[in-house]
Amino acid sequence: MGVSYLPQVGNVFTSLTVYENLRLAGYTLDESELRDRMEQVTTFFPVLKDYMEKKVGRLSGGERQMVAMGMALIRNPKVMLFDEPSANLAPILAKKVVMEVRRLRDELGITIVIVEQIVRLALEISEKSYLLVSGTVRYSGDAKDLLNNPDFGKMYLGIV
Repeated sequence: MGVSYLPQVGNVFTSLTVYENLRLAGYTLDESELRDRMEQVTTFFPVLKDYMEKKVGRLSGGERQMVAMGMALIRNPKVMLFDEPSANLAPILAKKVVMEVRRLRDELGITIVIVEQIVRLALEISEKSYLLVSGTVRYSGDAKDLLNNPDFGKMYLGIV
């Protein structure tokens, strides 16, 4: 239906190779289309080309996220849903992964919906934002306006 979802955890098969993960993601595609999509994924994430025969469990957290994003790209989505793509990553890797999410939007024209606890990082790449506090929408609008709001911290903590 044109939607890919990347869960926060368990989004790759660590005991399988990068190639096997990508192949599993495209299990409904014929061989020719799968080959084309794998080529697109490795063009977008060139580092994966070098890791095709490597077990995903031996990759860094950031590289694993690229495999997970590649698996989602195999499906040729129009919309990608990300559940905390920076989870369990060092700050420098978290920023790199979120910048890759931005690249998906900017270079491939994919609509991105992202849930992220490192709010400032997500707001830096977002156009629109919704701030939920205890299940209640506390803000809805331009991401940059929220990022620059002097009460942002209080809103985030549910104080305002």
